Amino acid sequence: MTRSGLYQVDNIPKFNEIMDYLDKNLKKKEHEELGQIFANKLHGRIPLILSSSRLSAAAYKWKINLNENADTPAQVNTIPEFCHNGINGFTNANAATYCIILRDDEEERHVQKAMDATKQVLKEQGVLVGEINIRGKSRFQKLFTAITIGDWAS
Repeated sequence: MTRSGLYQVDNIPKFNEIMDYLDKNLKKKEHEELGQIFANKLHGRIPLILSSSRLSAAAYKWKINLNENADTPAQVNTIPEFCHNGINGFTNANAATYCIILRDDEEERHVQKAMDATKQVLKEQGVLVGEINIRGKSRFQKLFTAITIGDWAS
């Protein structure tokens, strides 16, 4: 985790703050409820999980959980990469796909614009799209919040 920049091993107070957050927030009822809402939306559909690079680890965890827990195929990609290549696969509408976009308020402006444009293009192609605004004080908190919601969704 030191290499990822999430926290430094020599920063014990920060580590304790993170652990307190996880203890208080990972079992939040709102995470369970949001996860169950998206579980219902995903039922009978092929999930496409999109995120910026900031939440890509959480998006990939969503894919793994959906594969293993819900026994469903799932796709995962990041913005802006999906804008270059992945979106080409949606030129023919696929009503069986449900796209979930994991949003982070700290995304770079060009990534925010790309996500908005991608959402619009997918909707125009008949793909159902939902967004989740991931909240937290730090990147670490946001990752674990996104992962927890995904655990409930699967």
